[in-house]
Amino acid sequence: MYYQIDVKPQEVNTSKVAFVRAIRTLSPSIRLKDAIEIYSNISNHRCTLVAGISLDVGTFIQTTFAKIGVEVEVNESSIQSPMLFVPNVDTKWKWGFLGIKRAI
Repeated sequence: MYYQIDVKPQEVNTSKVAFVRAIRTLSPSIRLKDAIEIYSNISNHRCTLVAGISLDVGTFIQTTFAKIGVEVEVNESSIQSPMLFVPNVDTKWKWGFLGIKRAI
């Protein structure tokens, strides 16, 4: 069984610095710029922060965010491999004169 972490926008009422630190504890490879972008998107939209994780990892993440005052939900997930919310995935493509073309 796999799980996901869901965050509601109204629950992100903590400081940006504390939230970015909590996000960066999920993976050391998350860059500061990406963590700030995740924070700004989560504070405006309901989203799934991470999916395809075990229950142990889900409760660790839930505990980490509870320490900074953010309540997250651990729900069942249909995703079977770990995936992290990446808000800038849509910026890799843009509309051009003849249709969609890749952004450089």
